[in-house]
Amino acid sequence: MPARASELLDGLSTRVVLGQRDADRPASLERARSAAALLVPHL
Repeated sequence: MPARASELLDGLSTRVVLGQRDADRPASLERARSAAALLVPHL
């Protein structure tokens, strides 16, 4: 995956997780990043 695409997915994942209260942040970040990668498979 290109570096820029990885940065975009990380940013999207962080925004999703920051919107969750009392989230297990590391695990939530990984799940959100995986979901974002599925939504944007061409990156």
